[in-house]
Amino acid sequence: MNVSDYIAKFLIEKKVEHIFGFQGGAILKILDTAVNTGKIKYIQNYHEQASAFCADAYSRIKGFGVAIGTSGPGATNLITGIANAHFDSIPCLFITGQDYLTNVIKPEGVRQNGFQDLDIVSIVKPITKYAVMLENPEDIRFELEKCYYYAMNGRKGSVVIDIPIDIQFKEIDEASLKSFEIKEEVKNFEYNKVEEVISLIKNAKRPVAISGGGIRIAGAIHEFNEFVSKTNIPVVSTLNGLDVCGDNFSFAGLHGNTYSNTIVKSADLILAFGTRLGQRQVGKKP
Repeated sequence: MNVSDYIAKFLIEKKVEHIFGFQGGAILKILDTAVNTGKIKYIQNYHEQASAFCADAYSRIKGFGVAIGTSGPGATNLITGIANAHFDSIPCLFITGQDYLTNVIKPEGVRQNGFQDLDIVSIVKPITKYAVMLENPEDIRFELEKCYYYAMNGRKGSVVIDIPIDIQFKEIDEASLKSFEIKEEVKNFEYNKVEEVISLIKNAKRPVAISGGGIRIAGAIHEFNEFVSKTNIPVVSTLNGLDVCGDNFSFAGLHGNTYSNTIVKSADLILAFGTRLGQRQVGKKP
């Protein structure tokens, strides 16, 4: 198989059924291979920014989103969506095409050597959990697994893999590809505050729960709603947590509703679930 074959196989194994993008010469091989599997449907947008946001939305529902773009402007058009997914902790893989490897590795002092030759990896590093250009075809398994791991583990977010045109066509031996392995530290959390929280809830006269987008990211929507049902505590939400609980009193904060903010202001106990209580939620004062 070649590198593009392996990418398609990897995406299918991760249960990716749709990818979003706007095609260009530097990404056509990967796109063609993925679509020809018959298991991945390609959704063409008319701007890569839309593709990035589609991957973001897809991930929020399906758990993992993928968008593609060609080299140069195709890659840079993805940037706003890459940043959005990253800041909202949404796991997304962005695959960008790149000019031929020999053109990308430029002599010192040359601004641009190939057509649409652009160092997208350096540009997106501040807004991704991991970004890499694939220089060795034998590293494709390692880099894809590493991208997926970083996107899906810890605080989730965006990852980018940039692949030169010629690398996409390179033949590889799947059996000899090295995998990505990481030794994780097992953290034993001590829930020593549970009894204290229960006591606070029992003694509160005007408690309120704030539901944030982190509840969905943690896969805890059912547990949260069960908690609300058993305690009968009123719920207001952040913007990203609006659809977590159907019985919430809309969202609070700078752009929230007056009555939601009044509930929070009048509460004698605030239980914050999956929210970082950012500036737009609680104001500018530290």
